[in-house]
Amino acid sequence: MSGMADIAIGSAVASNFILAADLFGATITGPTRTQDGKDVGTASEDVTFDVSGIGVSATYYIMPSNMYVSAGAGMAMNTVELDGKAVGETGTGWGVNAMLGKEWWVSDNWGLGVAGQVIYASVPDEDKDNDKTYTVNTMAFGVLFSATYN
Repeated sequence: MSGMADIAIGSAVASNFILAADLFGATITGPTRTQDGKDVGTASEDVTFDVSGIGVSATYYIMPSNMYVSAGAGMAMNTVELDGKAVGETGTGWGVNAMLGKEWWVSDNWGLGVAGQVIYASVPDEDKDNDKTYTVNTMAFGVLFSATYN
């Protein structure tokens, strides 16, 4: 189970093409984990794993269907919580955010719709006890409600 979000604030730089500052993230409850390609198991429901990022994105609207494709990249990090309290945090790495969606105009300025989203992040995590640094790769998929003001 996960909750996802994306907030982009930008402007059209050409017809149907938008550049924006992008804030994206996902919270995953009871995440599954693999290490060195092997399934390590699923965490209990009291564990949540957050991936968040900030960067820039580009969105292109395919007209007249009002479908869009959006892709962004920037800095990302992960946080692990146990019973709602942060117990671990990675360093900052890179992340990408991509969406494919469809909107319907509900007024002169507002479009409402639905989108599929995927977030991928690759961030460093230090094991201070063993003096090692690992790479944590995170992927989250979801379906979103979208609202666009133009």
